[in-house]
Amino acid sequence: MNKKENIARPVEQNSTNTSRDLAMRLLHTKDFQFKDFAPDHVPGGYAILSHRWVHGQEISYREMLDPVSDTNLKSKSGYDKIQCFCRLAALERFHYAWIDTCCINKDSSSELSTAINSMFQWYRKAAKCYVYLKDIQFPSQFSQSEWFQRGWTLQELIAPDKVQFLTCNWQSLGYKKDPQMAKRLSSITKIPEQGLRSRVEILLRDNSIARKMSWASRRKTTESEDMAYCLMGLFNVNMDLRYGEGGKEAFSRLQQSIVGISKDPSIFAWTIPLSIPGTRFGLLAPSVDCFANSHGIEVIYRENVRPPPFHMQNCDIVITLDLRRLNDHHYIGYINCESRWIEDRSAIGPLAIYLTQRRIGAKHLQSPLDAWQRVGLYALPSDIQRKLQTGLRAEQFPLERAVTLSIAQRSFQGYLLPVPEQINFDNEMFSD
Repeated sequence: MNKKENIARPVEQNSTNTSRDLAMRLLHTKDFQFKDFAPDHVPGGYAILSHRWVHGQEISYREMLDPVSDTNLKSKSGYDKIQCFCRLAALERFHYAWIDTCCINKDSSSELSTAINSMFQWYRKAAKCYVYLKDIQFPSQFSQSEWFQRGWTLQELIAPDKVQFLTCNWQSLGYKKDPQMAKRLSSITKIPEQGLRSRVEILLRDNSIARKMSWASRRKTTESEDMAYCLMGLFNVNMDLRYGEGGKEAFSRLQQSIVGISKDPSIFAWTIPLSIPGTRFGLLAPSVDCFANSHGIEVIYRENVRPPPFHMQNCDIVITLDLRRLNDHHYIGYINCESRWIEDRSAIGPLAIYLTQRRIGAKHLQSPLDAWQRVGLYALPSDIQRKLQTGLRAEQFPLERAVTLSIAQRSFQGYLLPVPEQINFDNEMFSD
């Protein structure tokens, strides 16, 4: 491509409309004028770009509109990126294209919020997504790209139906649904190969919440809150953006939004890594990193086995669980999930969590509906730890079926230690 070709200065159209009136602002691939469209009504469909931002080199919406900045535009690598992307899209007969750097007015907080909440759908409805890997020159380097380590690019891989990967020279590396490419992507991302070759609706339907969380668990974002915001589309929820609230609070709000629309108990199937500080935990994970080992989690749907009912009540989760009593104050709660090896689909499980009744002063609360806490294995009394670690049969501990608990989500100072949590148990664990 001729990277010296000039980009005509864009002229915005329909500027009186807000981002909530019209779904997205697109860039014409030849005359570089902005125009607003609902994503389902773009003539000929639209192309969309997935890429990694380069600090100080990207072109903003304001710069694209400001004639004075024209000289500065040409000195940035982001200028070439827009030019090459639009030229490639135009060659494939796309009249309109979208790129997150210049098609969102980030000076408008309301527009930015609308765009982030809509982004998954914008990628899903794109006729084609081009993935530009600036750090990859040869196919052998593919898995090393930073693109696979970033939070926002997860939805950009999953949502579009047609995805083409490109090198730093804009040469094709292949398409997401190509058999060999899907296999390679699966080994990098842990997303099932068949799911990558299916429609996004099927991929999201057939995988548990815990598994989808695991796909994001080793990814990072520049802003800590974005690690929650970049997952909204994956779980079909909307949230207000509150930059400054912190990643833990944002991720808690994300999970609460999910609990409000889903009955999938695998959202509770996470473990506590040593890297996460704290003394007590609720049923909701403090970080997506807690799902790093949850890629094999599935909900059990068998005769006479139903997921436990649960809902948010103020800051707590009210849930009905079958419990095994370890002693007067410590229990194992069965969450109707199991873990399967990806290779042969063999089951490991069922899965359970450790619970203790919350202490106020020197006393435990006694009512089943009083607030409980989730704890790690090594926060349990040492004699219980030994029993759990040396082989456990169900008859050793009494079963209490369908007990309704209120499990606190607030963070308390207390006597428990931040330790790894073990949730896998022998299949005989809950047999009568």
